[in-house]
Amino acid sequence: MGQPSQCSHGSYCMTDVVQGSDDSVAIYKRCVDELTCRNEWLTMSSDQDRCVRYGEGAVPGQYKCHYCCTVDGCNSKIVPEAKYLYSTFTIDI
Repeated sequence: MGQPSQCSHGSYCMTDVVQGSDDSVAIYKRCVDELTCRNEWLTMSSDQDRCVRYGEGAVPGQYKCHYCCTVDGCNSKIVPEAKYLYSTFTIDI
């Protein structure tokens, strides 16, 4: 991965984890808008046990998890700390 970069005001940090059918893992980090946060994190990943518990143990199979977080540096690890994950109750500070 390259050097960290700051997302512009009004955007969010997204980490995408893509696990292939051969259990290979690719990790992507990017800046996204709020709609992408809602769609990819809240709708597609936040209720998936394999995403919420990612890193606690191997989950075989092919899948994608998206983690959207709200403060500078929050996606420095693969899975952001829960307190920084985007929610509909997030308040900008």
